Amino acid sequence: MTFVKSARVIREVDPIMKSLNETYVQGATDFLDYNLMTEKVKYSIYILFIAFVFLFLWTPYLNRLNQDIWRTKGMLNMIPLRMMSRNENLKAAFSSNNIILAVK
Repeated sequence: MTFVKSARVIREVDPIMKSLNETYVQGATDFLDYNLMTEKVKYSIYILFIAFVFLFLWTPYLNRLNQDIWRTKGMLNMIPLRMMSRNENLKAAFSSNNIILAVK
């Protein structure tokens, strides 16, 4: 008698459990798909931000830095070595690696 009741209960509960299990699997799949889409959007925005920074900030900065380096090298080449060896201030500035402060 108990086994008959158990079988009847299982027969009644089995479709409900299958339905709940399908709902759970579908909900988990939807959640993972939504999170994957969100991560893709975040990554795309990050890539666009990095491209923007590179093109509009980093490249002009490097160009200005390159110009400043060439300008400094040109100024340093204008100073004759004889003059550097005679002038104690210039000699001290070059030996202390503090030429930018000495030029100002």
